[in-house]
Amino acid sequence: MSQLKDSYIQSHFTNKDPDGRRYKMADILAKGQGPARKFGEKLLEPPAGTHWRFGQEKIDELMKQGRIGFTKQGTPAVKMYLDEKEGSVVHNIWNDIPPVNPMALERVDYPTQKPEALLDRILKASSNEGDLVLDCFCGSGTTAAVAEKLKRRWITCDLGRFAIHTARKRLLGIPGVRPFVVQNLGKYERQMWQAAVFPGSARGPRAESGGPPDSPTPPTSPPSESDARGLRRAAEDDTPAACSPQRAYTEFLLQLYHAKPVRGYTWLHGLRSGRMVHVGAVDGPVTTGDVAQIAAEFKKSIGQGADAPARNGVDVLGWDFAFELNEVARQQAAAANIQMKFIRIPRDVMDKRAVESGDIHFFELGALSVDVKVAKREATLKLTEFVIPPDDVPEEARAAVKHWSQWVDYWAVDWDNQGDTFHNEWQAYRTRQDGTLTLEASHAYAEAGEYAVVVKVIDILGNDTTKTVKVRVK
Repeated sequence: MSQLKDSYIQSHFTNKDPDGRRYKMADILAKGQGPARKFGEKLLEPPAGTHWRFGQEKIDELMKQGRIGFTKQGTPAVKMYLDEKEGSVVHNIWNDIPPVNPMALERVDYPTQKPEALLDRILKASSNEGDLVLDCFCGSGTTAAVAEKLKRRWITCDLGRFAIHTARKRLLGIPGVRPFVVQNLGKYERQMWQAAVFPGSARGPRAESGGPPDSPTPPTSPPSESDARGLRRAAEDDTPAACSPQRAYTEFLLQLYHAKPVRGYTWLHGLRSGRMVHVGAVDGPVTTGDVAQIAAEFKKSIGQGADAPARNGVDVLGWDFAFELNEVARQQAAAANIQMKFIRIPRDVMDKRAVESGDIHFFELGALSVDVKVAKREATLKLTEFVIPPDDVPEEARAAVKHWSQWVDYWAVDWDNQGDTFHNEWQAYRTRQDGTLTLEASHAYAEAGEYAVVVKVIDILGNDTTKTVKVRVK
């Protein structure tokens, strides 16, 4: 019985004998000169530069068996029957799988994308259903997508945000895809930068409490490289100007943010325009737990001397923010009656040329607005506005956006969140074939009550913005 793929059979074994046996016609010519041969009553010369592959005795035998037929052009060919062919051994050079061409349906416009047929062959040859597949450099997510379709478990990794975003969206497009989690496990580039610029920096989650006795005034421009070197030397010498490498890192960012360092706190590091400033750690995102600590310390700081805040507000600077944090933490801060802003630390701070030129800009995180309507036990959500920080978006992309909804690549809803992991129960997203995006979603609840609904928006850059709304149905 043939082991060939159905697609190959349908495309190559297109002929049938009266008894239903499938076959294909195979050429019996080879390069090189040779004599004429008789095919029944016909004496046929091979075309110039070729010869008949079989001798006369073999041809006579095949003619008796009915194994030689003639093409429309009258050229003899041998019948190769499907039921006699068991397929070929796969060699270690695979040139039978075409690359992903520009018109391929699986194409996701990722530079290093591999064809799914390639990973399909690899996974089928090396694993069984239920096995765990690991891809440490996922790129466009081909391995994970194929593993999911073949009912394998999978773990996939990448350092690039665009790669993770591309892979996540690709997986969501698979019908019946099983739930999966996206986790952020390391910030190696920033850790290397911190180790190089601030030698000896601790990798602990927070800067130490306390500060220099003579805090400098806020700079009128970002520190030059000589300023940064001074901070590093002070840190290495353990002088009062900076008590530790960790303090040097914190003060470096405070200067770039035009904030004055403050002392006597653990979670509050600076003061700018009367608002307190928190500087997030290099190797971890700002979390809702951090926000609770910042809020608690801020309340204690009110009216406490020269470094006390003059306004009811905190600017939280972070390299990254936990996927569930942005809108959730805003609500958490609002519940504590604190005006809290979440500010992304730009990657430009790692570029000494940008620092020296003063071309460093801090921008607030994206903000999401959701309208909620309830009719009996059915709740309807509608995205009404979404704004993302413009510093992450190239100028040509900003110019192309005519409506705020164009920033949204896909969004998802957890209709009854229990305070645990986000459960993707509904989603809408753009595809290469369909660029439209619905902005409304409805859900009918089986029982009356109050539900916490979590809305997660993924923007065109792959960033998450999450908002929690309360819904009461009767």
